[in-house]
Amino acid sequence: MSLAFGILEEEKMRLEKLVAEYDKALKTLPQESVHKKKINGELYLYSVKRKRDKVISRYIGKCSNEDVQKIMEQDKLRREYKQRKKEASMSIKEIGRLLGDRSAKTSIYASQGNSSNFEKKRGKKRKRRSYCSWFRTFNIGTA
Repeated sequence: MSLAFGILEEEKMRLEKLVAEYDKALKTLPQESVHKKKINGELYLYSVKRKRDKVISRYIGKCSNEDVQKIMEQDKLRREYKQRKKEASMSIKEIGRLLGDRSAKTSIYASQGNSSNFEKKRGKKRKRRSYCSWFRTFNIGTA
């Protein structure tokens, strides 16, 4: 059984490194998504990003331009990396459950040096709800 746990731990470490590489690659790519709009029979590209509540579109150019093709490839690559990162994170979480980790995210945060912040957030205890107030609102249990 320890052999299986060893293999799972190695796989978890490999996936954590992979997620870090995806993060690094995503930082180099543009954060806006690219959308095509058809206006008067011509295709035009716009980069779209969200700032708080507003959606901001910026004109890039016609679809036939070579630079535009490069931007479209970068957008496709960004989406692919994002999806792969999501899948790897889900696998890390699942492996953490199999290994019996309390929280699968702890090792990710520890590898990034943010473990203290994570523990502070997780360390806060919730206020326990008083069911007496619920009973009082419906006059249950009172004579």
